[in-house]
Amino acid sequence: MFWLLTTFMFFSGTSYVCSTAITPEVVQAMKTIIDPVMKECQQELGLTEEKLQDLKDKGEVEDKVFCLSGCVFKKLGIFDKNVMVDVEKASEFHKAYIKDEAALTEMEKVTKECSKVNEESVSDGDKGCDRAKLFIKCVKEHKQTTVV
Repeated sequence: MFWLLTTFMFFSGTSYVCSTAITPEVVQAMKTIIDPVMKECQQELGLTEEKLQDLKDKGEVEDKVFCLSGCVFKKLGIFDKNVMVDVEKASEFHKAYIKDEAALTEMEKVTKECSKVNEESVSDGDKGCDRAKLFIKCVKEHKQTTVV
């Protein structure tokens, strides 16, 4: 499960900003909040640990991770009830854990920029898989262009 949590945290943008801002304490605090939500989403999606590991071993886990991320984003309020990135709620989430001002500013900038995915059409309705994929892709692109 740790690889999945790490993947989620990376995709949600929390671990690529200033490594000094993401202390082990921050990771643990976020894990405390995210872990039960992730388990709830896994249950809703029928994704047991064994099934996820099997998909990972086969190289087929990516789409399931997007659906799982979409579910978690919705439950954490990062996606609103219409499965749109809620910049304000995401900012509240980040502020609860990230105390380094430079890292927080960068995260808010990336979240705001990546909220442009709200303008994209998705084919899965309110499932959140497609929007999560778009959001994660945007965050990853910013990771590649952000100097930390």
